[in-house]
Amino acid sequence: MQKGRRFLYNAVLLAVVNIALRLIGVSFNTFVTAKVGAEGMGLLTLVMSVYGLSVTVAASGVNLAAVQEGVILYPDLVKVQVSMRDGAVIGLDHFGASAPYKLLFKEYGFTAENVAATAKSVIK
Repeated sequence: MQKGRRFLYNAVLLAVVNIALRLIGVSFNTFVTAKVGAEGMGLLTLVMSVYGLSVTVAASGVNLAAVQEGVILYPDLVKVQVSMRDGAVIGLDHFGASAPYKLLFKEYGFTAENVAATAKSVIK
């Protein structure tokens, strides 16, 4: 019985909040219409339609990344570098690859062994 009462309470609360938000929306639209006129409201409606479409596309889960050999490649650029005193640079300078860091570092030669070897060669 407790679940039924809680469900009913939540349903009534949701309905009341929905009605209150709709009243606020109508009041706001009335206020904006009085300030900008019919032409401004038409422009606002057009802009909000385009905005709504953009948000829908952005939130739809469209994958903007490619998968290559089990690694997800994003369109952003990933840069990780270690610069030595003599100007030697060890690093990643590739368009975004996404995988566990150990796999990426090994794939692109950004490992502790490689950094140590380059550091030793700079010291000598």
